[in-house]
Amino acid sequence: MDKQDLRRSAKAVRMNLTAKEVEEKSKNIAKNLKTITEWPKAKSIHSYVSNDMMNEPQTTPIFSMLWRRPTATTYVPRLIGRDMEIVKVEKDTHFAPNMRGIPEPDCDDVMTPKKIDIILVPLLVFDKQLNRLGYGGGYYDRFLKHYPDAIKIGIAFDEDKVEVIPTEDHDVQLDFVVTDQAVYSRH
Repeated sequence: MDKQDLRRSAKAVRMNLTAKEVEEKSKNIAKNLKTITEWPKAKSIHSYVSNDMMNEPQTTPIFSMLWRRPTATTYVPRLIGRDMEIVKVEKDTHFAPNMRGIPEPDCDDVMTPKKIDIILVPLLVFDKQLNRLGYGGGYYDRFLKHYPDAIKIGIAFDEDKVEVIPTEDHDVQLDFVVTDQAVYSRH
């Protein structure tokens, strides 16, 4: 299958999940994320904000964990043209949907951190080599190149796993993928 076929197939699988299934699976993803050794040590974490219209794994349980960690700084993306800027967020940050329906922070706390310890990455599918396939805009591939030392963790449902994803030179491989059933590691 080519990338477009993989995307179409993955979106169809996701849209067949019920809201209750997404909620339960997302809670399990958050529990599994805590088993990664680097998670409790991280001082700066960048996470996408889930889009409920796309039935993505919900990041609400992850943010709930982060808000209980006063020593960790939390960042989220905001789309600016074909790039992402980094916004520092806290428990009381207000979010509003952008033109694509993706929740973004409604504040001006834009940052350019020199280092981010962990980056949580959305995806549609992943393979056993921890290649990921997103929605096709290339936002995260471009963003991740700015933070080569960050631990890159894909967040997915276990049914998002495929045998092989066709890759290109600009694609960035993940260090881990955390699903509702397992933690996959390249190490």
